[in-house]
Amino acid sequence: MDPFAQTIAPDLARLAPLRRELSKWLEQAGVADPPRADLVLATHEAAANAMEHGNPDQAFEVTGTIVDHVLTVEISDTGHWEGKRLGSYERGRGLMLIECLVTRMEIVTGRAGTTLRLVQRL
Repeated sequence: MDPFAQTIAPDLARLAPLRRELSKWLEQAGVADPPRADLVLATHEAAANAMEHGNPDQAFEVTGTIVDHVLTVEISDTGHWEGKRLGSYERGRGLMLIECLVTRMEIVTGRAGTTLRLVQRL
């Protein structure tokens, strides 16, 4: 199966089409529900974080691959990671939500930006 790849403009209106396209790709790959809906929600949250905390003037990348029954979705932006923040009553629980929805979440930082890697055993 071909990898999933989309370049997303930093516009909240792009989140719904991202969810639809990722769900369609996962369904075509034979990913059952669950965990398909969990993966779509985790990716949505990570993409929303990239829009809020990444470079507001630059698009970011969302890619997905499935190898040996392991799905990896990466959300990569050009922002610079500032570390996990504790959630307030109203906000800041996105990473905790993502961690609950996938097998493993990794944050990779570097000069080029930040990548949030979501890994799900299928």
